[in-house]
Amino acid sequence: MRFPPLARYSLVGLLLVLHLGLAVSSVRLKSTTFDERPHLTAGVSFWWTHDYRLNPEGGMLSQRWAALPALYYGFIDTAKDGWRDADIGWCSYEYFYGRGKRVETLLWSSRSMNALWGTAICVLVLVWAWRLFGTGGGMIALAAAVFSPTLLAHGPLVTADVCTALFFVLAVGATWRAMHLMTPLTIAGVVLAVSGLLLSKMSGVLILPMAALLTVVRIAFGRPLRLGWTRRPSRRIKGRARPAVALLAAAVLCAAGTFGVVWGAYGFRYAARHPDAPSPAAAEFDWTAVDDGGFIAATVEKARDHRLLPEAYLYGFNYARRSTQRRIAYLDGEYSLEGWWRFFPLAFLYKTPSPMLLLFGMAAAALPFRRRDATGEALEDEPDAPLWYRTAPLWVLLLVYGGFSLTSSLNIGHRHLLPIYPVLFVMSGAAVRWFDTAFVRAAPARRWSTAAIAMMIASLAAVSLKTWPNYLASFNTLAGGPSRGYTHLVDSSLDWGQDLPALKSWLDGAGLQEPDAARVYLSFFGTAVPEYHGLQFLSLPSFMPRFRVAEPRPLRAGVYCISATMLHCLYVGPRGPWCAPYEHAYQTLRPEVRRLMATRDDPSARRALLADRGPDEWRDLVREFEHLRFARLCAYLRVHRRPDAQIGFSIHVYHLDDQQIAEALDAAPAEMHEKVMVRGAGD
Repeated sequence: MRFPPLARYSLVGLLLVLHLGLAVSSVRLKSTTFDERPHLTAGVSFWWTHDYRLNPEGGMLSQRWAALPALYYGFIDTAKDGWRDADIGWCSYEYFYGRGKRVETLLWSSRSMNALWGTAICVLVLVWAWRLFGTGGGMIALAAAVFSPTLLAHGPLVTADVCTALFFVLAVGATWRAMHLMTPLTIAGVVLAVSGLLLSKMSGVLILPMAALLTVVRIAFGRPLRLGWTRRPSRRIKGRARPAVALLAAAVLCAAGTFGVVWGAYGFRYAARHPDAPSPAAAEFDWTAVDDGGFIAATVEKARDHRLLPEAYLYGFNYARRSTQRRIAYLDGEYSLEGWWRFFPLAFLYKTPSPMLLLFGMAAAALPFRRRDATGEALEDEPDAPLWYRTAPLWVLLLVYGGFSLTSSLNIGHRHLLPIYPVLFVMSGAAVRWFDTAFVRAAPARRWSTAAIAMMIASLAAVSLKTWPNYLASFNTLAGGPSRGYTHLVDSSLDWGQDLPALKSWLDGAGLQEPDAARVYLSFFGTAVPEYHGLQFLSLPSFMPRFRVAEPRPLRAGVYCISATMLHCLYVGPRGPWCAPYEHAYQTLRPEVRRLMATRDDPSARRALLADRGPDEWRDLVREFEHLRFARLCAYLRVHRRPDAQIGFSIHVYHLDDQQIAEALDAAPAEMHEKVMVRGAGD
């Protein structure tokens, strides 16, 4: 597959610009997703205050990078108690909404900065596939990356996910190269790549088993090690023992350099709190909350005792590890606190476009092809470095990270698979072998395979353009498309709080924000503030929790807008499907709430009632009842109703009349299980 140089570079430039344009434009009118508020606020705080207490698990590099355009807006008042206590919820709210900023402009500038990580992945994929499979393979791999809905969805978001994916690939690639060509430049490349990975996300420690496996492969294969000071060293070390000693020495050197870079990122200071910052009311970090008594926690404690790494890094690592051990998750109608081994394979199957799956299949089928001469005889494929060996870092990254994902109980988002996607993009370049005469001699087979691969790439591009701007909600035809995505996955695989502006636009278009319009109820999943976007609504239980007056309110006919994640009741008190324990609690609390509501217009009766239980107890009772009532309503909607509209496929809209409300809340439950149907909830 030949491209003239001018056409080649022009096409590459066009595709990269197209990817960046699609990514940045897709989030222009999206509200703040769940992790963006703390991520951006922490990054700005690092630059302005050199204090590292906020969101330490988020990654120093990724947060600082995203914050660069936001430095123009300054920071919050550091004299307030919220900053003194490093309250990330208060600080992020104050930074985003406390000074009359235009959140859209603030967020879009940082999102545009973050989108460069995704574009860098496209470049890296192109270069690596080009070296393995030639020009045609590089162009196929580039097209797969450019039009990937997964990369387009998460590339511009102010999170660490795509940055981490980039540095995983850079780290294994740099490590593998230094294992064959050991120079000051390649050693420095390993230090920078591994440091960038460790400073991007705490899962970066997986580079350690990856490097160990690559070392085993390298020594077992026994290729000579080139050693020197320049790019073309003349010294070669043969055998296995001597290269192994050289690799060990290089590993020590790289580890020392990486330690230095990590310490430098924290200003060579152990303490997370800046010396000039006011002392908090309590300890900066609650170490007991992240200590599970295991081996890793004990190792971190030793590192803390000897101050081997900065305090914020150690706490962030322990916090990230501890918070992933038990998290509520949803998959295909099931709920679990422990996760499923099949979660990520199914998420990959549902969220990867069908044309891309076919392209991966064509590439995998082409990998065993042998190069042949004009007579059809098989030729040796570079016996000193066969393809499996040259792609070893890709396979190791895929196997180690993929294996880790299968054992993870953090099943809240397809985004955690991002590090394996660049590997698959690169390997998709092997599909070029189908129309290379050196591999496939039969002309009809080449013609048909060429047409098939061209159709796959064109279909992938069409799917990507059609999905814009709702890349986060992308599901393939196997999953029923975006409109059925909520039946398979929620949370950051679909609904991350991104569609408040679209909801506002839809409600305005339907005339539902007028004074005499039908009631609008909202249950929202996310950290964005609906009121900031001009929404007028009655609040239903939401996550993150909204501030509410502890006064029960009847549900009436109206328009119910419910985030897909809230519809499945992952983050309300009664989690999962409706069951007998929830029904018993609901029926027990109903008469109590009626008693409270009956005193609304009778102050003396209200005072007597409050004296009976106390305001705090009544407040908790009302909150529990509202959550139970909402969960019963959601059970009815899941069983009996399809949404009347889907806003960005993440917020469902239902038009409900009084009869349907009564059926949902007063009649027999729409579903009834004997016990709580959340795996691990009884532990």
